[in-house]
Formats: sequence, C-alpha cells, structure tokens
Amino acid sequence: MAKVGLEYARIAVLHENSAETTPSYSDCIKLGAAVKFDCKVNLSKATLFADNRLQESRAKFKDGTLSVDIDDLLDEARTLMLGHTVDKTTSEVISNAGDKSPYMGFGIVGTVERGGVTKHRAIWFCKVQFEEPSESGETEGETFKYNTTSVSGTIFTLKNGDYKYDRTFDDIEDAKAYINEKAGVPASPPENGGETPEVSNTVYNGNPDNTESNPG
Repeated sequence: MAKVGLEYARIAVLHENSAETTPSYSDCIKLGAAVKFDCKVNLSKATLFADNRLQESRAKFKDGTLSVDIDDLLDEARTLMLGHTVDKTTSEVISNAGDKSPYMGFGIVGTVERGGVTKHRAIWFCKVQFEEPSESGETEGETFKYNTTSVSGTIFTLKNGDYKYDRTFDDIEDAKAYINEKAGVPASPPENGGETPEVSNTVYNGNPDNTESNPG
C-alpha cells in the first residue's frame, strides 16, 4: 500500500450527553486544505513476569496526539475549534485567557494505491480537543516560499471507548459522504457542489455543553 494523497479535512462540534450512547455533531466546517496529517496513539502498557519469563502483557489506548498541516487557518474555523469570539461589528477575533476549546470531531480522506488500484480511506476521530497554534511569519527574500499552518490536538475516547472510525471506498465522493455523515451534515448534497457549508454564527465560548472537567 502506498499513500499518495490527502484531502477533505473537516471539523464538527461534538455533543456528548451522559444519558445518550450515541453522540451527535453539528456546525461542520472545512478546517483548511490538507497538506499533511499525523496521528500518534499513546498506550498504557503492563507486563507480568513470573517463573523467569513473560506471562502476561496488555496494551490499552490512553490518548493520542493529532497534528494537521493546512494551507491556512481561517477565522471561522479558528474561532469554532478554539472557543474564541468574534466582534460582529468589526469582525475582530477576541482571544481570552478563559476561552475553552470545545470537543470536536475531525475527519480527513487519504488516497492510497493498493495493487495498482486507487482507494480512498476516510478517517473520523470521534473526540479531539485542539490547541492554540503557534504564530509565525517570514519576510519575502530572494527566493519565494510558501508557509503552511499546523494545528494539533489531543485525541480522547467517547464514553463508550470509541476514538476512531475509518472505512475505505473506491470512489472519492463516497469517502467524502462518509465524513459528512459522521459530522452530522444532511445526507442530501448541499447546493455548493457537495462541499460542507460554512459554519453558522454560533460561537462556542466559555463552557459549551460538550466540555467537562473530566475529559475521559
């Protein structure tokens, strides 16, 4: 298998109620044009040695780290994923020390070659809390260079223990539809050619209903 492409990075706000077994998502939006994506899973490991040899071994998901490089992080996605507010009059983004990043779902589609056949693997991370990205800039010199933006977050499990879903498709549009379904986008294609719509004017600031003191 060879990985040959990456696209369709999407985020959506997670709504997880302790009384419900199935979470829901809303306000799906494009995170940015995907450049690179990495996921590292952290495991809790335990071993038991007895009679001078290994008798038992177990590894269990603890958490994970998600890193996504995109072409640009627009204000709409930044405020949604980080809990910042926007002045409706001036469009100024206000970042406050008390802002809380809501839990999000994150999806992306990777293209792979398997035995000469192109496949599209859609991946959905159920519960991610993103962190404020670093700010940097560089003047234009003798040579021209494009700089990208990197966003990262922590991967949690849902209350039922699930943390990731993935499925492989022959058609790229089916893979995108899978991400849309997970993100709570209506099944009927939107008028803008199958792309997810722009985020609503809802701003998640302070303590939204999908944040909790114990993220586990």
